Amino acid sequence: MDMGLSKKIPFELTLIVTHGCNLNCVYCYEHNKRNDVRMNLETAKAVINKFMERDDYDEIRIGFIGGEPLLEFNLIKKICEWFWSKQWNKKFLFFATTNGTVMTDSMKEWFTQNRTRFWLTLSIDGTKETHDRNRCNSFDKIDINFFLKNWPAQPIKMTISEYNIDSLAKDVKFLHSLGFKLNGCNFAEGVELSNFIEKYKCIAYQYEELIKYYLEHPEYESPFFQLPFSECETRSRINQKRCGTGEHMAVADCDGTIYPCTYFSPITLGKSELTRIMKIDFNNHQNFINEQCLNECYIYPICHGCYGDNFTLTGNLSDRSVQKCALSKLRIAAACKYMVLNLHKKLSNYSEISEKDALNIVALKKISSMFNLNV
Repeated sequence: MDMGLSKKIPFELTLIVTHGCNLNCVYCYEHNKRNDVRMNLETAKAVINKFMERDDYDEIRIGFIGGEPLLEFNLIKKICEWFWSKQWNKKFLFFATTNGTVMTDSMKEWFTQNRTRFWLTLSIDGTKETHDRNRCNSFDKIDINFFLKNWPAQPIKMTISEYNIDSLAKDVKFLHSLGFKLNGCNFAEGVELSNFIEKYKCIAYQYEELIKYYLEHPEYESPFFQLPFSECETRSRINQKRCGTGEHMAVADCDGTIYPCTYFSPITLGKSELTRIMKIDFNNHQNFINEQCLNECYIYPICHGCYGDNFTLTGNLSDRSVQKCALSKLRIAAACKYMVLNLHKKLSNYSEISEKDALNIVALKKISSMFNLNV
């Protein structure tokens, strides 16, 4: 999202302000939620001061998460107003992701007044039927127009559970019809699908429907098919971590203890798992590289996944489960088909192509052959 920050990678600090949540979503990976665990103002101030004093970055994005973070709206408001009352030598922005169900009129008024310096992302999974199935019959509790009015450029967060695979294309089209952009749109983390073969076939069909839809609606960017195919040729980031966990990102739990990311924190993992995780050097990128995939798989540079998901399903940060590997390949194959068809349209209007497009074409040819795509 473009918020006027520089092109340098900002540091992302997330405060877990509560372990509580008012919903019990079918795919939630936070298995240790508790309504009696929350952060206080002094702890929040201490954590923020600590990171604002660091000199290894000049921008910071401070996020709030739970559980449902807006259950602690009064705390969030106090933190922000304390922060905004001071002078800082870093650029900053506040953000939170919310299920949108606990907002009062006074909350809406405050967020509207501060919408340029506090961005709210809505979690919504599709049609009312889909959303209610995934997220505890909560669709009618969301003021959708409030989010569209205040943050029209902000994409929503959509999660795919095994219960809405057969309506994926319908759900995506519905969310776009409301006026939303989609950014995060992933399969639920930390869980695997039952009846995988049947669901795999269903997902393949849904991707075909979405390819047609996005080709017909170029005004929307697809969260599924926008992949940097040229990196399969350049392999420029092949030995790097795919996210900022533990390096450009930190999470403070309610008591102020710092963890690498939300997934690697007490609200998600147990004590023994966290003990093991905290012994890992998150600055050593080799701990996150799968050597076999690196050496044997052409599409490894664009095969992105969650290290927390890997850890839960395989016990290792760098190893994807068999299911997630198959789903990643399915997505990449669909994205390849979409990009080939899209490039045909794009290149017909140009006499010359860019170096990046040339690399994309080379990669797309190889991937098309790999998956026997008829494009």
